[in-house]
Amino acid sequence: MPETSERFNEKGMFTYNKYKKLGTAIAIYTLIVIGVLFSAYYFFFLKTSDILFVRILNSIFGHVSSNIKSFTLLGGFYSTLFGGLFFIPVPIEAIYVGFLKAGQNVFFITLMFLTGLVIAYWVNYHIGFWLSGMSKKLIGVKTFYKTKIVFNKYGPFGIFVFNALPLPSQPLCAILGVFNYNRKKFWFYTMLGQVMKYLAMIMGYFYIT
Repeated sequence: MPETSERFNEKGMFTYNKYKKLGTAIAIYTLIVIGVLFSAYYFFFLKTSDILFVRILNSIFGHVSSNIKSFTLLGGFYSTLFGGLFFIPVPIEAIYVGFLKAGQNVFFITLMFLTGLVIAYWVNYHIGFWLSGMSKKLIGVKTFYKTKIVFNKYGPFGIFVFNALPLPSQPLCAILGVFNYNRKKFWFYTMLGQVMKYLAMIMGYFYIT
């Protein structure tokens, strides 16, 4: 059986009791609800406000959206910088095809997409890593380590497949961060899969369509 990076004993497992799990779950859901409510309040009420903070947000959103809609190289970078975050579900592959149709240089637009993706996936992984302690309390230490052992065994192939196909690889990055998955393997198989996916889309667009 593969060794885990942390050791625990039978008595130590009882520190993950249901009350701590419940308290942690309530805290997480409360933060999510606050975030959703603030977003709704901003888009429905604050967006037209003259408050300086709101004007700054509007300026940033306008800059990002205008570049994406105009299919600029910077827009390609923004597409994956924000669309690559696990909490912003965006069809990145469809957006990429849109940039190809707009006549962008294949090499440069692919480079911009991959650059934004690297930054976004770095954020995803480290969010998972920073919240790993909280995640262990939520899922239970026994289940956590069983899952970790399974992923250590089959992880590389799974990482490659999730990135080579149009699958939700964004949340997978956060999960791997929770498991503190080997960073070298994470980046190698993630980028290998992404490069293969973009090459396949380029070939499909220019040689099949």
